[in-house]
Amino acid sequence: MKALTKVLAVLCLILTSSSSVLAEETWVKGDPILTFFLCVKEKDIMDVALADSKDLETYSQQLLEKSITQSCFRLAPPQKFIVAEVITTYTDHQNKATCVLKIKARSNKDLVGYVVAAGIPGKGI
Repeated sequence: MKALTKVLAVLCLILTSSSSVLAEETWVKGDPILTFFLCVKEKDIMDVALADSKDLETYSQQLLEKSITQSCFRLAPPQKFIVAEVITTYTDHQNKATCVLKIKARSNKDLVGYVVAAGIPGKGI
C-alpha cells in the first residue's frame, strides 16, 4: 500500500512539470513560491532537472527514485517559500523554459531547499 501511495504521488507530480504552483513566469530573489516537491541538496534537484530535460519517462523515474530514497519529498499541502537564488535554467521535456531555484523558508531562514519551476530568471538576477 505504501508503494502504491508513492507511485500515485509521483503521478500527481508528473502532471505538472514543475514543482511550483504559483503562476509566475519570471523569478527573482525574494519572490514567493508555493511548492509541493522539494529537494534538500542541489545535486538531487539537478538530477531531476536533467531527467526533466530528456523525456517524461526519465523524469518520472527520477522523481520516483528521489522520493523513495527521501532525497526529495512531496509537501502536502504545498508550502510557501522565498526564492533565494536562480541556480540555472533549462528547457524541459515539454519544451518549456524552466528554472532551478534555491529557496528559503519564510519563518526559518536557515531552512534551504531546491525546486524546479516553470519560467525564466527576471531582470533582477
